[in-house]
Amino acid sequence: MRDQDKIKAKLAKLFDLPQDVLLNLPVISIIGNLNIKVENHRGIIKYTPELVKIKASKGELLITGKELIIEKLSKEKVMVTGKITDLSFDLL
Repeated sequence: MRDQDKIKAKLAKLFDLPQDVLLNLPVISIIGNLNIKVENHRGIIKYTPELVKIKASKGELLITGKELIIEKLSKEKVMVTGKITDLSFDLL
């Protein structure tokens, strides 16, 4: 974590603010293995029925599975549905 990010994390904790706001981190909500919602994303890098790669501020989020569909996409959030088998985060 960069020094600037460490300072922001400490400020968030000190002022009881959500870290995702100050650090610009993605917020990920998962419902079983059927639905993933990612807020605060930076766009879709790759999309196939087996893989959705989403850009985040600190890396990439990889969703793998079968019959994956981007059900909703906006500037703020993306919702992926299907048979999700794996979720990983690649730090860049």
